[in-house]
This record gives sequence, structure tokens and C-alpha cells, in this order.
Amino acid sequence: MPFFNVISSPAPGGIASAVQPAAGNGRRNVCTGIFITLVDSTTPIARSVRLRDGITGIGTPLFDIDLSSGQSFGVGGLYFVGSDNTAMTLEFAETSGITEIQTVTLSGIVI
Repeated sequence: MPFFNVISSPAPGGIASAVQPAAGNGRRNVCTGIFITLVDSTTPIARSVRLRDGITGIGTPLFDIDLSSGQSFGVGGLYFVGSDNTAMTLEFAETSGITEIQTVTLSGIVI
């Protein structure tokens, strides 16, 4: 059972999006953990983060959470099973400001 850990930590002003590629015919990606951080040095903000069964902006949402600036969220022990031969994405849903720093980590297994 292969494990994966995909990290997205773009430069300030970038949108964090961690994508685990499709696992292949007859295989599925399973999210077992996520970690998210949101920081903005100038303005209080709130952003949505989504775990998707599919690619950025298109796949079916499996999990949503809203964060305010200065917050981090992490959880393990999850078991979100994706569709057969489909990518899995953990992404911030909104465009970031120039002073905003977003990071996401998507961890899981392939079954």
C-alpha cells in the first residue's frame, strides 16, 4: 500500500493547492490526514479550504473548512476515499492577497 505526502507552499500571494495524481485503473487515493496554515501580515482574513475528489476547482468536494488568518488546522486518522483512477486535491478556494501565506499538506494511501 503506497503512501503519499503532497505539500504546497507557494510564495506570498500564491494559492496553495496540493494534488495527488490519479492512482491508475482499479486504484483509489485515500486521504488520511491534512494540515493547513493561513497567515496574513496586514489584514484579518478568512479563507475556505477544500479536499476534492478530482483536480483543482473541479472535483467533487469531500471536506470543507474555513480558516481565519493566523490559524493552523491539522488532523490525522481520516479515511476519505476518492474515485477510481482520479486525482485528489487539497486547495484554498479563494485568491490570496499579496501579503498572504497559505500552506497545505495532503497525506494518504493508495488502495
